[in-house]
Amino acid sequence: MDYQSIIHQIQDRKFTPVYFLDGMEPFFIDQILHALESTVIPEDQRSFNQSILYGKEVDAATIISEARRYPMMADHVLVVVREAQHLRKEQLEQLIPYVENANPSTVLAIGYKGKKLDGRSKLKKAIAKHGTYFQGKQIYENQLPSWIEAHAHSLGIRLEPQAIRVLSACLGTDLGRIHSEMVKLKLVAEKGQLVDAALASRQVGLHKDYNVFELTRALSTGDKRRVIQIAEYARANPKELNAVMVVSILTTYFEKIIRLHSAVKTGGQNLASAIGVQPFLIREYEMAGKQFPLRRAVKAMELLLQCDKRLKGLDAGITPAEEWLRELLIKLLHLSVGR
Repeated sequence: MDYQSIIHQIQDRKFTPVYFLDGMEPFFIDQILHALESTVIPEDQRSFNQSILYGKEVDAATIISEARRYPMMADHVLVVVREAQHLRKEQLEQLIPYVENANPSTVLAIGYKGKKLDGRSKLKKAIAKHGTYFQGKQIYENQLPSWIEAHAHSLGIRLEPQAIRVLSACLGTDLGRIHSEMVKLKLVAEKGQLVDAALASRQVGLHKDYNVFELTRALSTGDKRRVIQIAEYARANPKELNAVMVVSILTTYFEKIIRLHSAVKTGGQNLASAIGVQPFLIREYEMAGKQFPLRRAVKAMELLLQCDKRLKGLDAGITPAEEWLRELLIKLLHLSVGR
């Protein structure tokens, strides 16, 4: 069962006796546990009927003892075990008899972050048969725009494609932070408003005119004046237009330009899919490919990697990061065909 389906079932108060939540993406685990904690027991009944335990501090016997309790003037008992990845294997195995014969009035939820149960284990099979097993799989960079769009929809937020691009590029794969920024966007946006790139940029602290996306657009069209304007703005505002972030995003940008040249050369039909971008962005990358033919794009990557090393303190001397960034942008501009 997927994450959203589990959340919806919880919201509909269709609980299973046991939830075991594991995997490498903690956001999903935290969200499901939060949904259970805010839904299973009414707030005025939680002091007697809700227990929050931690894997470092308990053993299987304690968990089972809590789960065997009966509710006091309530329909359920909720037992949440956080950080269960700290429980030893033999302690986990001691939970099997309880899972196979769980207390029907208890909801036992176990968060097992950063690890996965062995699919062949008796515990995994017992949970799959008698409860809910969920594995939080990591969201990779190429999957992020689609995930952001779907998550925004679940929160009742409408995002234009450029706004999705801003969030994915600036916040990376930190789903917790993305969720937090989306919740804030929902508060500042008018009901039903289509959130554009400008509003998303303000939310994540970017200037609407001087940001890395305006920079890539200027590079893709060979707009010398605009690139220099942004370079000067970055030098004057190093905290707002952080050099490390800009170089990281530009590196990904030129990687995709190189992949575009390769895809075109091999006769690829779906170029957006080939380079891992949303279809609305492919026009900009095609223009960038014309400004930076393959050899120049490869040279641009060399300059970016060199700048990245300097920003990390290798062969940097006493030159400030913003000066290295300005020098890099001027060099990139001189590489472009339309300079």
